[in-house]
Amino acid sequence: MSDMNGQWAAWVTDHLLATLVMLVIGVCAAALSLWAFIQQGGTPEARQRRRRNVFIAVLSAQAVMVVLIALNVGQDGSLTRTDKLLAGALAAHADPAILQVMAWVTRLGDRDGLLVLGCAVLVVLLWRRRLWLAAEWALATGGSGLMIVFLKNQFARVRPEHIHGFETAHGWSFPSGHAAGSTAVYGMLCYLAMRRAPPRWRPFILMAGVMLVITIGLSRVVLQVHFLSDVLAGFACASLWLAACVAASAALRGKIAPP
Repeated sequence: MSDMNGQWAAWVTDHLLATLVMLVIGVCAAALSLWAFIQQGGTPEARQRRRRNVFIAVLSAQAVMVVLIALNVGQDGSLTRTDKLLAGALAAHADPAILQVMAWVTRLGDRDGLLVLGCAVLVVLLWRRRLWLAAEWALATGGSGLMIVFLKNQFARVRPEHIHGFETAHGWSFPSGHAAGSTAVYGMLCYLAMRRAPPRWRPFILMAGVMLVITIGLSRVVLQVHFLSDVLAGFACASLWLAACVAASAALRGKIAPP
């Protein structure tokens, strides 16, 4: 199994650009397929049922993934060994040109930049007197950040060694703050944009958001400042939190506030 994982890590490194493109395209295709399934013909009640079923299925899968990754990381299981093999292969053979591009991409998920963007959106929502959405935004983005800080301190996982000079990172590794922060902020931006956009534009907004978030997360792995499982856990944790916030907000808004 170790030899197979090593061969897989070497293949990914040797075909890094193609692997990244395939991953991004694959995730976008899956997101658009789910969107098309939800929006396909039928009565409004049928579409509502499909939306609810997809929502439950995706969240359940993410919850299971978070638990399995956390258990594996805590016990130094096979996933963590694969993480280390991939990080080692990237450290030894990653193309400097790709590292340079990823070093630029990863800036889009930096904490300070996301904090400024998050505060700007909050101010706009308050200025437009969208108080309910402002509270939803603050809870979804701020709560996600606090959750990741808590989990990092609980797991206290050491980052992979990164001595290439294209990017440096400090603090604990699991889960990835860049992956979670990008999911929270850009995910909520997509949610707000899709509420306002005409129906024909919503799939394109969804695809743009997914591409951006996935690419930022993958940049952390390519730059060797996070293990792959850190990024996957960051995506899943933030997605679960956002979904819980949006669902709770929708339920409460229907009872005590106008839309």
